[in-house]
Amino acid sequence: MVARARAAGDLKVARVYGNLTEQPSWRSDASLIPVYTFVGPNSADIRLCIDAVDLFNRGRFDTAVIASSDGGLAHLAAFLREAGAVVLGFGATESPRLRAQCSEFNVLAEQQKGSEPSPLAPKPEQEGRIDRLLVDCLAHHKTLRLSVVGEELRKHGLLAFVRDCGGAKTYFAKRTDRYRIKGEGGGALLSLAALAPGTKKGAP
Repeated sequence: MVARARAAGDLKVARVYGNLTEQPSWRSDASLIPVYTFVGPNSADIRLCIDAVDLFNRGRFDTAVIASSDGGLAHLAAFLREAGAVVLGFGATESPRLRAQCSEFNVLAEQQKGSEPSPLAPKPEQEGRIDRLLVDCLAHHKTLRLSVVGEELRKHGLLAFVRDCGGAKTYFAKRTDRYRIKGEGGGALLSLAALAPGTKKGAP
């Protein structure tokens, strides 16, 4: 990703935003300057947008690279592109809104169809917190859109862990003992395995 950004021209600013205490792999990347943000809904996105607009208005860049699968950043991409900047996006296929607003969008490497899912690193504490959160959320709804699930994970400081595991769709698709996913893209729905269509209540 950084190499692709360098190929577009002189890389003047390279930053990674978020609660980086939960993202050690990003902190250790010497090519990126870490920008720590407060824990809270959209805190990283807001800081990123403020910095991007400020830098653009000061003439610091004419090409922006946005690496995210957050559809909310489509507004930033649209603003920069309409103002004359080239916007290169990197993210997952589950971000159609962001893809639509970028000058060019690169889908990050995903698991090839037909291959076996790689096992998740054992992190029982985070997985336990996710399970408890979603059991509570799905107690009132049989299904939730993945975008809604992502927002709930963000509110509870769990989104970074899921992203490190390949993103929400990949993470929940691997955990077939607990969850079911139906649909594609931003409209994909998540349900508990016991509540999935055709599954008897109380099944494992």
